[in-house]
Amino acid sequence: MKIIVTKKSPLEFSGDMLIYCICQPKGKNAPVCPHPILKKSINLAFKADDFAAKDGQTLLIYPENRSKKTKCFRILAVGLGNDELSRGSFRATGGIIAQAAKKTKAKQIMLVVPDSLDFTKSEISECLIEGIVLGNYSFNKYISKSDDNDKPTIITKITLSAQNDRAARKGVQLGLNAALATNMARDMANEPGNFMTSQNFAARSLELAKKFGGTDGHKYINSILDKLAPRLRAEEARGKHGRK
Repeated sequence: MKIIVTKKSPLEFSGDMLIYCICQPKGKNAPVCPHPILKKSINLAFKADDFAAKDGQTLLIYPENRSKKTKCFRILAVGLGNDELSRGSFRATGGIIAQAAKKTKAKQIMLVVPDSLDFTKSEISECLIEGIVLGNYSFNKYISKSDDNDKPTIITKITLSAQNDRAARKGVQLGLNAALATNMARDMANEPGNFMTSQNFAARSLELAKKFGGTDGHKYINSILDKLAPRLRAEEARGKHGRK
C-alpha cells in the first residue's frame, strides 16, 4: 500500500473514491461540507432524513458529470456524530472507510483530513490511517490462483489531503507502524498451528530484525508479541504465571 500526503485540492483527485469526514451539527441544521457536489447531495439527503452525519453514518454519491468541480468516480461522506470525539472515533471511521472501499472495489482513495476539531492534524491522520490499514487487512496466503476471484479488493493507494502536510506525514507514519504491527500479529495468528512452531516464530522474528534493524526491529517484534500475548498466553498476559 502506498500512502502520500498532499496540499493539492481534492477537486483535482481523479481516483476511485474521495472521502470527507463530516461532523453532525447541533440542532436541526444540515451537515456542512466544502465539496460543492457532495454538499448539494448532503442537503437533499438531510431533507429526506437519510443523512445527518451521525456517528458511522455514510452517504455515497456518483457524480453524473465529472468536470472542474470533481474528477473522481465516487464521493463518500462519513459522519463523525456530535458527541465528544476521541482517537478511537477516528480509528473506527478509518475502518468504515476501508469497508466502503472494499464494497465498491475502490483501490485508490483520497481522504480529506478534517479541520476545526480539537485534535492536531498529526493525531487525526495517525488514527484514520491506522483504522484504514487495519480495516483493509486480508489474509490471502493460502488462496490459490484459481480462487483469485474470492480475494477481496484491497486499497492500494491512499492520498491524504491536508494543509499541514508535515504534521500529517508524522501522524501517517505512527498510524502505519501501529497497524502494520497488528496486521503482522494477525498473519502469525492466522497461520495453521502446525506451521507457526517455535522455530518458525523465531525465524520470523529474525527476519523482522534484519528488515527493521536492531533497535527498531526489537520495538516492532515486541509490539507484535504484545498483540499476540492475550491469545497465545492469556494467563501470563494477565499477570498470572500459574504458580501455586
